[in-house]
Amino acid sequence: MLHLVSAHARQTSPWADNRKVAHMKQCNKCLRVLAVSEFTKDKSNASGTHLQCKECVSTRRTIWRAGKIDTERKREAKNASAKRARMGTDGVLAARLNHKYSITLKQYAAMLDSQGGVCAICHKPETAISANPAYKRTRNLSVDHDHACCSGKRSCGKCVRGLLCSSCNTGMGNLGDDIGTLFSAISYLSTWEDLVRPALEAHYGS
Repeated sequence: MLHLVSAHARQTSPWADNRKVAHMKQCNKCLRVLAVSEFTKDKSNASGTHLQCKECVSTRRTIWRAGKIDTERKREAKNASAKRARMGTDGVLAARLNHKYSITLKQYAAMLDSQGGVCAICHKPETAISANPAYKRTRNLSVDHDHACCSGKRSCGKCVRGLLCSSCNTGMGNLGDDIGTLFSAISYLSTWEDLVRPALEAHYGS
């Protein structure tokens, strides 16, 4: 005798539930029960898929890469520090002068000597301390160059103007090397010194 099974019966059949369970798997990392499609294929496992879901594998790889990058950066920093130690202070300065300003350490020393070892603008020695913790000493005078020739932080060497202390170098940079602005600043200070301050002192007393 032929038995007809209704659509509802087929949907609620325990065999249908078994088929559904067969297509599910638990991740051994996050313990979520997910569809098998959420796991990458892995023939080395009996199930044919990876033990961890795609999301957990991706997170693990991201953490691993970050750790590897951090280790590589530390290794590079250590090698750079060892290289600087081998080069010595003069060697590091020479390499920096050549890379950034296309001048030699001998040329730098000649400029420093011609300026009497002080800033070309304020005629005072450098007082700023090096930002590098490896060198807890007074900084070298900064190399100043004509930004109309070389607009960036590097110079061709032909437009190097002189050596400045950190304060004067920063001031020149903030004023944009503009002669008009510099004269305006001089006029401003001169007016204060020659006219405004004497008038105030005469009115209020020195």
